[in-house]
Amino acid sequence: MERVLVLDGADALWSMLTVGAPPVQVMFDRIGHAGRDRLKASLYEAVEARWGDGPIRLANTATVGHGTAA
Repeated sequence: MERVLVLDGADALWSMLTVGAPPVQVMFDRIGHAGRDRLKASLYEAVEARWGDGPIRLANTATVGHGTAA
């Protein structure tokens, strides 16, 4: 069984991550605004390198603990 999440682009992925669970918010608090900006820039760079301007398609297979990015 494969479950797929399709996002419009880096903005959608960043939005999903920034409204994350409390551990994500704790991490953002610890790294501060400058760290958050660097993390966002790195994420956008990685998304651009992997998917370009197209949609982001993330697949999670039934194998426990292993996911794939298509």
